[in-house]
Amino acid sequence: HLGCSDSAVANLGVALLSLEESEGRLLDFLSRARTPLCKPLFDPKYALRLAKERNRRHASVKLLCELRLYEDAVPLALAVDLGLAKAVANSPEDDDALRRKLWLSIAKHVVQVRLCLLGGGTCVLNVSIERTGRTHWCGAMRKRWHNLAG
Repeated sequence: HLGCSDSAVANLGVALLSLEESEGRLLDFLSRARTPLCKPLFDPKYALRLAKERNRRHASVKLLCELRLYEDAVPLALAVDLGLAKAVANSPEDDDALRRKLWLSIAKHVVQVRLCLLGGGTCVLNVSIERTGRTHWCGAMRKRWHNLAG
């Protein structure tokens, strides 16, 4: 238990932990710094701004989910880990339509990456890949795939 329920102290904790090289302690803090009613002691928008500025992608995904911004969290989670994106897609338990939309975006991403890796030429469905900033990664992976295959 943190032993302190002051939001200013919690915000300071977020700021300091977001400076660390590893995200582990920041993620732990974001999970534990809660009121008895499970509301965050820190300001989630402030924490999200810090996480984005300091390239803390796991924390950013967690905070986007905290703010119920699942449609923004999925593309970022896909840049981190497919398993994380799947967990985000399952998060909105009370909204089947949103969950379906999130899963569709994950499926689209998986198909696009596979087309990119196996296509040999230009990525067929490049729209989402550009949106998530994966165009260069896609080209590099395609080159590596051809080097392995050829």
